[in-house]
Amino acid sequence: MQVIRFGYRDRKIASTLTNDSSSRSHTILFVYRAFICQEKEYKTKLCFIDLAGSEKVSKSGVQGINL
Repeated sequence: MQVIRFGYRDRKIASTLTNDSSSRSHTILFVYRAFICQEKEYKTKLCFIDLAGSEKVSKSGVQGINL
């Protein structure tokens, strides 16, 4: 949770014509888990990806450094 809070605090947000609080930062989070079930070891990886600025540039009106 500490890593998630750090990333959330450090992200960049800017308003656009289509979204008042659009995230301008990409976020990638990997969650790894290893466990044993019936004497067999399993390893899993879950990926969360949020790509910033997915709005169309022409509709969002974003320019300059926020683009």
